This record gives sequence, C-alpha cells and structure tokens, in this order.
Amino acid sequence: MPAYRLEVSSSNRAACNGKLPCKGNKIMKGELRLGTWVQIRDNGSFKWRHWGCVTEAQIQNLQKDFPNPDDVDGFEELP
Repeated sequence: MPAYRLEVSSSNRAACNGKLPCKGNKIMKGELRLGTWVQIRDNGSFKWRHWGCVTEAQIQNLQKDFPNPDDVDGFEELP
C-alpha cells in the first residue's frame, strides 16, 4: 500500500485525524483529503485529514518522497 493518498472524499463517513479543534469532525463528500497509511498488526487503513489540516511536516515528507506530484497515489484522479 502507498504511504499517502490524495483524493476527493466520496462520502461523509471519514473523520479528520488532524489536531484539535478539527480532530473528529467529518470530512464531507467532495472535500480534498490526505490519507496516511497506518498498519496495526495484520490490518491497515488510511487515517484521513482535511487538506487544510495537513501539517508542514507531512507536506515536507510528500515533497521528499514524491518530487513529482503526479507520483502521489490518487493525484491523477483529482478533478
């Protein structure tokens, strides 16, 4: 699985894992979000953040790992 995924939310089910006061707020359908892959034992899933809740450190990691934005999983699917 890729470490990060960019996408437009397809539903209102995911909650933001950013810092308070946003943590826990729903990411609404149609909003841009960034997922970070988290592996816990044998299960894995993305932890999502509103694009506005993405930290500077995450942006730096994206830039370091993906010098070409087209290489970020989901980038080419964005409208």
